[in-house]
Amino acid sequence: MKLHCHLLCFFLLFVSGLNAQDYIGLRGGGNISNTPLRIQSDSTTILDQKTLSFFLVGIDFEKVLNKNFSLISGLDLSKEGSILVKRYNDGSDIFYHSNEIRYLKLSVLPKFNVHIIDYTLYGIVGPSFSYALDGQSSIYDENNFENRIVDLDLEEVGIKRFDLGLIGGVGIEKVVAKNVKVSLGIRYYLGLVNISEIQELDVFNESMSVFIGAALPFGKK
Repeated sequence: MKLHCHLLCFFLLFVSGLNAQDYIGLRGGGNISNTPLRIQSDSTTILDQKTLSFFLVGIDFEKVLNKNFSLISGLDLSKEGSILVKRYNDGSDIFYHSNEIRYLKLSVLPKFNVHIIDYTLYGIVGPSFSYALDGQSSIYDENNFENRIVDLDLEEVGIKRFDLGLIGGVGIEKVVAKNVKVSLGIRYYLGLVNISEIQELDVFNESMSVFIGAALPFGKK
């Protein structure tokens, strides 16, 4: 069974343990990736790097343990990558290409709550397990002055499919009508696995996301 199937099975197992006081929620927002993503064809080229922005979407199941502590299992669909640019002697730069990988990410995050009047401030920290679904490059053709989109064979270009990292974040939430929670938060992801198979390259995923979300009670009390 492939790794992404294992991630889905774990997520469903977590969901099966929820009860009436727990929550199911959706998140959406932006992900800013600073992954120094170089593939085989980039390894002999000296390039500068810039961040790349993506849209992310996620679903969360929150197991409430007590008023100040809960456990969140989240399943996200997001991307990691960066823009590589050539820089000339005069300091100007020209777009060369961007590399990006689409990930399915499973996180298990302890959540610590502080209640202030009608609002809850929270912090989260915990592991994230990722599986690379596919990849893509946007390559600048200097001769024709246009971009070409190329699908990446991750094994062929030397990128591992599995990644393990840590997530830390903070946010604020408020309960509105019918016990619906709305939230605003920020998360930082730091990969702990060198995802490059190329010996002379170190590639660790790194990104920051900003999101808004809403969560509903899992069932009636």
